Amino acid sequence: MRATTRLSCIALLCVLAPLAFAQMTATHRTTSDGRPLASSLPPTGARAQPRQIQFGELGQNVDRRIILTTEYGDRKEGIVDSVGGSTLHLKISAGAGYAVTNFERGHIRSITLLP
Repeated sequence: MRATTRLSCIALLCVLAPLAFAQMTATHRTTSDGRPLASSLPPTGARAQPRQIQFGELGQNVDRRIILTTEYGDRKEGIVDSVGGSTLHLKISAGAGYAVTNFERGHIRSITLLP
């Protein structure tokens, strides 16, 4: 009976030893004092991605950053100041401040909302 108990313990250790060893192995890289490196930590959450929006959605996105592509292929990045009828008022960085530029709906090819 004592031999079967020992064999059972040995079999159990053989099964559990790889699991215990796997838990002892570091899952991330650390500095010399044991702190985890930022590059080895898992991502904290999903990051918002730029997405295409329609002209009608601009009113809901006032004070948000967008990239606007005109019918001529020019790209303008700025902050939505306001939307009046078919005119977009876009704040564009100009040196030390901002300049508000107007764009007509018919001259806009695409609008990308930035996170």
